[in-house]
Amino acid sequence: MNAAADPLLFTPDAERRGYIDPGPLRELWFHTGTACNLECPFCLEGSKPGDSRLDRITLDDARPLLDEAAAIGVEQFSFTGGEPFIVKDFVNILRYASALKPCLVLTNGTEPVLNRLRQIETLAAQPYPVALRISIDYTDSARHDAARGSGSFEKAWQGMRELHCRGFKISLARQMDVGEDGYAVTDGRSAEDEMSRSRGEGFGAEVKRRIMIGTYALSAGYYDAYYLKAQKVRTLIRREFDTAFEQCDVIASPTSPNVAFRLNEKLDDPYAMYLNDLYTIPVNIAGNPGISIPCGFSEGLPVGLQLVAPHFQEASLLGVAHAFEGITDWNRQAPPVLG
Repeated sequence: MNAAADPLLFTPDAERRGYIDPGPLRELWFHTGTACNLECPFCLEGSKPGDSRLDRITLDDARPLLDEAAAIGVEQFSFTGGEPFIVKDFVNILRYASALKPCLVLTNGTEPVLNRLRQIETLAAQPYPVALRISIDYTDSARHDAARGSGSFEKAWQGMRELHCRGFKISLARQMDVGEDGYAVTDGRSAEDEMSRSRGEGFGAEVKRRIMIGTYALSAGYYDAYYLKAQKVRTLIRREFDTAFEQCDVIASPTSPNVAFRLNEKLDDPYAMYLNDLYTIPVNIAGNPGISIPCGFSEGLPVGLQLVAPHFQEASLLGVAHAFEGITDWNRQAPPVLG
């Protein structure tokens, strides 16, 4: 090929240009329009009520793009705005999209969601799940409402609760405070010095305790006394599980011997914290598949039911968990602390 005729493939010196081999498109994002029910000072695009810089999307706009994306193997459709649920056709778009692939929606979770709950709840039965990510900027309502408007904090939590109770997967997006992305020493004498000091100054007491216990157990002179002996105990635990599964398909137990304790309540009693792993650690040691699902409340806090299956029986395990959730509604209830 003539280099002068195709400068995209060849340099002026007639050398073939390099290129990046693109991977497949796994996720396709849609912008639903710049209109929003809120006007937030930190919004990257300045969306606000009545904003029409980018028209509101319709099903006719989205349908050919969704079809083509599904045909080439896109794995997920994601939607952002503005506020997507302001768009009149948006539930219809989600219904069409979730018949093809899983969907994710970024929303503020306030009036546009609360006013359309009856429409939205019909999406829970779609072939593919619709997940929603709701913006809660700060855990303090005053800080949140200072940017998003009075009452928006409570409405967002209400929207999150209502969607969760209708069977939707909910996640949370929030603002990060300065310095929140991790402690790091940057004035060390070397990379090794900075790493060592960052860990020494940045790790809490419990993290340091666990690192020291693990290092001690693996150190020269103690390997046989601790780690090798633990390996032998693991073999015994695994055999006991295998024996139990000769008589049953799934083992059920509590996930934890207690409900959740208050934040920082057990810091001075690490042994009490470790005991809360009493029912889950044997499963991890033996390498069996396990799952924890909601099964009720105690003291106003959720209780987990742990199900354990033989090795490589994940499908059976998930089937039992799904059947349990099908005859109970604990997975659709929120604890009073979120009520």
